[in-house]
Amino acid sequence: MLPQIKNILYTTDLSPNAGYVLRYAINSAKKHDARLIVLHVLEELPRSAKALFESYVDGDNLEKIRKDKFATAKDRLLKRIQELCKKELNNDPEAEGIFDSIKLVEGYPRMKF
Repeated sequence: MLPQIKNILYTTDLSPNAGYVLRYAINSAKKHDARLIVLHVLEELPRSAKALFESYVDGDNLEKIRKDKFATAKDRLLKRIQELCKKELNNDPEAEGIFDSIKLVEGYPRMKF
């Protein structure tokens, strides 16, 4: 017996093909009666850039600037993701309530090998 799929993690970089991948995730979620979790990772500044900024701005002010910029970027990205989700749902009654959550986190979106 195959395990039941209850949640599907859809990660996006909001590239031009993101809509196609989201549509595939939505169809998979409908097929398995699963919920979608949307994840977008905002890449942190590289250490070299942080060091450069710290040479011009003290650490406390730099952290405040970083938090403010992250909050602004997060708001803009959340709106873009919500618009993408709405567009790809395309008023499909079968897909209503399919999204569990949208998560925006700061980190490194991929591992470099």
